[in-house]
Amino acid sequence: MINKKCKIDYIKNIYQLDDSFNKKSLSLFKTKAFFKIFADSNCIGKNSGWSPIFSVIHEGNKQVGFIPMFEKYNSYGEYVFDWEWANFYNRYQVEYYPKLVIALPFTPIVTNKFVTNKDININKWVNDIVDFATKKKYSSLHFLHLSKNHLGFFSNEKFFFRNTFTFDWINKGFDSFDEYLFKLSSKNRKKIKQERRKIDDQNIITYKKTGPEITLDDLQLFYNCYLKTYHNHYSSPYLNFDFFMKLYDSFKDKIVLFVSELNKEKIASSFFLLDDDKLFGRYWGSLGFFPNLHFELCFYQPIEYCIKNHITYFNAGIQGAHKVLKGMSPSFSYSAHYIVNEEFREPIRLFCEKETANNKISMENLSEHDRNKSMG
Repeated sequence: MINKKCKIDYIKNIYQLDDSFNKKSLSLFKTKAFFKIFADSNCIGKNSGWSPIFSVIHEGNKQVGFIPMFEKYNSYGEYVFDWEWANFYNRYQVEYYPKLVIALPFTPIVTNKFVTNKDININKWVNDIVDFATKKKYSSLHFLHLSKNHLGFFSNEKFFFRNTFTFDWINKGFDSFDEYLFKLSSKNRKKIKQERRKIDDQNIITYKKTGPEITLDDLQLFYNCYLKTYHNHYSSPYLNFDFFMKLYDSFKDKIVLFVSELNKEKIASSFFLLDDDKLFGRYWGSLGFFPNLHFELCFYQPIEYCIKNHITYFNAGIQGAHKVLKGMSPSFSYSAHYIVNEEFREPIRLFCEKETANNKISMENLSEHDRNKSMG
């Protein structure tokens, strides 16, 4: 029992989630519809390594909260890397998988994973999930991509914390892209202007489409580009074309698509999601190599879009220190980890402590670059 009125249940069928979790007031990343798209397109499910198990709070017969949890048989698509932990377990002939992960599949953005508008004791909810993970004999429990404010939910002293870097662009009331550039150092300003000039020199034009302007052909072009870029790196994407089609069907008014053309031939595209006054990116791809086009489609075009549409925040994803030079500001994304097997806790605790200390130094260096980017 989480309080006198509520109880916790665990369900494996996304379709059992109540439709009340599709309210327009909810962030799209917290809706039943968002998770249903992953399931309906077969991007999650046991064959993908992501088997859903939702922790649901009931008040009487009514669902009043949920947490997206997944039984994981690998560590793909999480973006908080624990392959070393899996190898460590393997050296002692102990199974690391399955583990239990609380995250948005293939979506490394900082969100509150506790979806409820009720006055719920989150610490008790977390402890109930710890008990669930222990009883089900998972190796470990992982809450991924949290803000620093969320860490207070983990009063259990056996949780370890990690951090990784995320990069955001903040709109400080800019009236134009040039005004934004003016706030950067002369070196960075010159570099970005050179990169954009090279796009013009190649006679590449780029335009945006939103909502109902986006056609099936536009989506197919984007996916062809996305797929080719993965294949060029000898890899395969986590998300299939059906996923993007279903995302369009459910959230077309949230999609921002940029398309680049050369001699009237479409050559590249990038895909973003708009949630309230925040822009999240970015999936992208190109049918060939065009110098600086990645920067144009993934950074400069979305920044211009945010400025023109008074959008306050653009999340440019995790990793990539070069993003600071493009005008992004670094911050930490946090995660909380519970190791069920006591024999493995101390080595993993030491791993987390060492990583945190190293990341603190890296953040100091990145923050120095962030300050310098707007000087001179």
